[in-house]
Amino acid sequence: MKKIITLLLLLNFCIINAQTPIINLEDKDGSRLNGAYYKDIDSVFNNYEGVWEYSNGLDTLKIELRKITFQFLGRYYEDVLVGEIKYVKNGVEKANTLSEINANYGKEKRHTISGNTILTSPQRLNCTDCAPGEKRVYLGFKDPNPSIGRAGYIIFKKTTVANQEAIKIFIGYAGVRKRDGEIIPETTIPYGWYTLIKQ
Repeated sequence: MKKIITLLLLLNFCIINAQTPIINLEDKDGSRLNGAYYKDIDSVFNNYEGVWEYSNGLDTLKIELRKITFQFLGRYYEDVLVGEIKYVKNGVEKANTLSEINANYGKEKRHTISGNTILTSPQRLNCTDCAPGEKRVYLGFKDPNPSIGRAGYIIFKKTTVANQEAIKIFIGYAGVRKRDGEIIPETTIPYGWYTLIKQ
């Protein structure tokens, strides 16, 4: 019985994939074709999977990234990269969502870090040390402290530090409008550049 159920599931998956046009995720133009699968054909996201850590004295930033394939988003499918973080400032833990990395929310945007934009232009977002055609990843980011409610983005670039696999990241936040006298809380993780070593 178990073999029959497994066979039926496999057959169903094959039928769905046979009817689903596969489009390179890098070729997306903002429109989405119903039923299409926007796939990380060149496996760019695979280069970022794993645990990465930045350390500077008593400050540490740890990020774990995971690739999710064939995620259904209502009308189409996409490969996405999701992540969670742990941030320690002056020896005090300010945020830790690492235990959520394996959560299957059904929608990647519930993760602290999520998205699937692949950048290839060095001019975009001021990559002064990018080679022509070098691929980077641009993902959405939300402050891990829900009471702050700030959102932004993280740009990931592969690099090497002292012969160790590493990523260089930039954390940026979206602009915030405020009313007169309103105090906008500081973000949990300061914006800026960080270099993280693969663990």
